[in-house]
Amino acid sequence: HYDVHNLYGWSQTKPTFDILRNITKERGIVVTRSTYPSSGRWSGHWLGDNTAAWNQLEKSIIG
Repeated sequence: HYDVHNLYGWSQTKPTFDILRNITKERGIVVTRSTYPSSGRWSGHWLGDNTAAWNQLEKSIIG
């Protein structure tokens, strides 16, 4: 489970991106909470329910 946990999200993101592009013939926007290295090629990463406040900035920085 540890090694493949986010592969499920990746395996759903790329097909969603491909279908969206095939249907609309345009570049779509896919946002997901479950990402894997290279997922940024097809989607954005949703950080969660943090608010637009200075004290929430730290939560949006990965590291």
